[in-house]
Amino acid sequence: MYIYEVVFLHLDNLLCIFTGLTIK
Repeated sequence: MYIYEVVFLHLDNLLCIFTGLTIK
């Protein structure tokens, strides 16, 4: 529950960073 939320947040953060790097 809590851990799952943390993992999801980290995944979202990584996705955002990956998208930003890909667009650049």
